[in-house]
Amino acid sequence: MRKITIISLALSCALFLSSCVELALLGAGVVAGGAAGYYAGKEGYKVKVEKEQK
Repeated sequence: MRKITIISLALSCALFLSSCVELALLGAGVVAGGAAGYYAGKEGYKVKVEKEQK
């Protein structure tokens, strides 16, 4: 009986850790996407301003 408890505890721990890793990766993806979007928007704005000045 004790073996089953340890196995189920290890499984739930592994599932918890993998969901934490997925959340961390998701968060990193959102941050990277936000940074890329900000940079692209900034560059796009710069190009637009340069075109208007010509």
